[in-house]
Amino acid sequence: GLLEGFKCKVLVYSPRKNKELPAYAEYTELDDLLKNSDIISLHAPSNESTFHMLGKDEFSKMKDGVIIVNTARGALIDTEAAIDALESGKIGGMGLDVIEDEFDLVYYDRREEILHKKPLYLLRSYPNVTMTHHMAFYTEQTILTMVRDSLRGARCHFDGKENPWKVC
Repeated sequence: GLLEGFKCKVLVYSPRKNKELPAYAEYTELDDLLKNSDIISLHAPSNESTFHMLGKDEFSKMKDGVIIVNTARGALIDTEAAIDALESGKIGGMGLDVIEDEFDLVYYDRREEILHKKPLYLLRSYPNVTMTHHMAFYTEQTILTMVRDSLRGARCHFDGKENPWKVC
């Protein structure tokens, strides 16, 4: 892997262990990951068990100056706690493709509107926070997969077969 060449120690936390974890990575408990990581990147779904998985208590366990990257789901991070941690220097920087409570922001042109999203304005004002517009998934491979699966789903519909890609 890319980080292997830099002699990085890659710690992984997950309630479910993947047998195909790369050799340069090792599973650990969440508290150990929080205490020992210089960079924490989130890759988890949004559900009851992951809601605010990073909050005030978790930030207090992290190294000073930690870098947080979230390209998964906004609800994984307690935004108010993250802002406090940024202002105290606990978090040295953030890369955010998603933010908490973003549902009425993405996929709409809101340039002419006053948005009542104070946490968003604060995060955007910090020089050590980089934000993108919920587009981390938008790769060539993902687009090809979406088109392919949509066409396959349409074919299933017209052939009267069950659509394995049906969402609702």
